[in-house]
Amino acid sequence: MVITVIMAMVIMAMGRVPMHKEGLLFLLFFFLLYNNLWAKEIEAGASISSSLYYSDNIDSSATGREDFFLTVTPGINFQKDGSRVKSNLTYSATGFLYASHSDKDEIRHRLNATAESEIVKHSLFLDLDAGVSQQLLDPNRYSDGVSGSDNLTQTYTYGISPYWRKKWSKYAESVLRYNYNELKYDNSNLDDSRQYNVSFDVSSGRAFDAILWSLDYRHSETLYERNENNIADTIRLVLTHPYSRQLDFRFTTGYEDYGSTQVTPGDGWAFGIKWLPNARNILDLDIGRRFFGTAYKFDYEHKGKRLNWHLSYDEDITNQRDRIRSNGLGQVGVITTPIFTNQNQTELYLTRIGRSDLNYSYHKSTFQWGLYLERRYYEDADEEDEDSYGTDLSWGLRVGRKTTMNTSISWGFFNDVRANTSRVRTTLTWSLNRRITPNTSGYINTSFQNYDADTQVNSYTENRIGVGLTKQF
Repeated sequence: MVITVIMAMVIMAMGRVPMHKEGLLFLLFFFLLYNNLWAKEIEAGASISSSLYYSDNIDSSATGREDFFLTVTPGINFQKDGSRVKSNLTYSATGFLYASHSDKDEIRHRLNATAESEIVKHSLFLDLDAGVSQQLLDPNRYSDGVSGSDNLTQTYTYGISPYWRKKWSKYAESVLRYNYNELKYDNSNLDDSRQYNVSFDVSSGRAFDAILWSLDYRHSETLYERNENNIADTIRLVLTHPYSRQLDFRFTTGYEDYGSTQVTPGDGWAFGIKWLPNARNILDLDIGRRFFGTAYKFDYEHKGKRLNWHLSYDEDITNQRDRIRSNGLGQVGVITTPIFTNQNQTELYLTRIGRSDLNYSYHKSTFQWGLYLERRYYEDADEEDEDSYGTDLSWGLRVGRKTTMNTSISWGFFNDVRANTSRVRTTLTWSLNRRITPNTSGYINTSFQNYDADTQVNSYTENRIGVGLTKQF
C-alpha cells in the first residue's frame, strides 16, 4: 500500500509537468496492475478471440472498398474487492489484418481501469481511473468500430482524485475532494486538455430527521492546448423532508457560473418529490427554474418479474469534453449515442435529453426497446441548434442449451439546424452464438448499414459477415 500511495503522489505531481500521454497511462496501468496482482482477493481472467470478416465497404464511405480482414483480440482482466482497496482493470488489443489493403492494418487498444483506495481508515481516500479507446474524427461520417477505421482516433483519459471525509459527531458529514484529469487524442486536429476540480460537500447527520440538508460547492478549471480556457463555479443547497417511507419532498436552490460569454450566470430553484409507491416502482421529479428558463427533471423506474422499464428526462449545461469524460469512452457504434457535429470542445451548450429503455423477458426470448431524443442549444435556449433522435429494437432467443440467437434494428436521425444539414442511419444485425466447450464459443454475425446524408460523399451502405471464436482462460 505504501508503494502505491507514493506512486499516486508522483503521478499527481506530474500533472503540472508536460509528459507524453502513454507514459502517464502506463504509470496508472502499472499502479492498478500492482494493486491486483498482489491482492489476496484477486479475481483474474484472460481471453482471446479471432474473427474473419468480409465487407463490401471497409471504409464506410461513398467510394468504399471491399475486402476480407482478420481481427485478433487478446484481453486480460483483474478485479479486487478488498476492505481497503477496490480495483478493476480490463485491457484488450485488437489487431486488424487486411487481405488486399495492408495500408489499413493497425492495432487498437482498449483500457478501462478504476481503483478506490482507503489510505487512512475512515478519513483519507484515493480514486483513480484510466481509459483508452477510439473516438470519431469526422462526425458527419460514421464508424461502428469494425469498418470505417480511418475515421477513428485513439483517445486517452485518466483521472486522479484524492479526498478527505469527516464526520462531525451526529450533526454533519463533509467530503473535500480534489480531481485532476486529462483527455488526449492521437490526432492533432482535436484539442487535448486537462482539468482541475475542487469540491466541498457537507450534509446533515443523524441529529436531523424532519429536515435533511446538503450543501455542495464545485470549482473547475479546464485548460486547452489551443482554445480558450474555462473556469466554472456552482453552489447548491438541497432541503429534503421525509414525509413518509414512501414519499420525500425536496427543495433545491443554487447559483451557476460557467465562465463563458455564451452562458449568463444566474441562480435557480426547484421543487421535487421522490415517491416509492411499492417495491417495484420509483418516481423522482423536479420542476423549477434555472438561469436559462423553466427546468424539468424526471426519472421513473419499474422493476417487474418480466418487464423492466426506465424513463428519464434531464436538462444540463455541458460541452463535448465533459461529456466524453462522464459517459466514458468506447461509445463508437452505439446508435443511441447522439453524434456530435460541433468539434469545438470548449463550446458550452444546453442539452435536453429524454430516454426510454424497456426490457421484457418471456420464456426463451428477451426483447429490448429503446428510444431517445436530444436537443442542444448553443446560444439561445429558445431555439435548438441540433436535434438527434432514434430508436433501437432487439430480440434475443435461447435456441438451445448451448445456442443463442440475437437480431436487432436501429434507426437514428440527426439534424444540424445551424448548418441546415441532416442524416439518417439505419442498422440491421443478426448473430448466432454457440458454446463449444465451457470456455470456448463460436459465432457468426451479419450486419447491414445504410447512412443517408445530405451530401453524397458522406452517404454509404455496407454489408458485412463474420465468423469467429472466443476462448476464456
